[in-house]
Amino acid sequence: MIRNILSFAMSLVLAVGCTYNNSEDLYGGPVLLCDTASVTFSQDISGIIAQQCLLCHNDNNATAGLNLEGHAKLSAAALLNTFMDRVERSVGDQLLMPPNGPLSDCDQSKLRAWIAEGAPNN
Repeated sequence: MIRNILSFAMSLVLAVGCTYNNSEDLYGGPVLLCDTASVTFSQDISGIIAQQCLLCHNDNNATAGLNLEGHAKLSAAALLNTFMDRVERSVGDQLLMPPNGPLSDCDQSKLRAWIAEGAPNN
């Protein structure tokens, strides 16, 4: 009888000790969702471009002849296959943009979704 009680108690301790109370414990960090279902230029794309591209590709400094300032210029460039080709290159590739490291997977997914919709000014 005591053996059964001890066995049950050990099973209970092991079962409780092997559970996770939240996704951070389970997956090793906060779980961030990347919503690409409703990507808009004003809410998503303009911020990505402002933070990652406009330092070099703007009205005053169009590095490599590429100006991404404003919707019209950005959408024209984005609809060319070469835009995402440069964004999606591997680390270490000299043509990877931005040159300080790749955009996050989420930012790349948002750009792809926006471009797939025709790069609208929304």
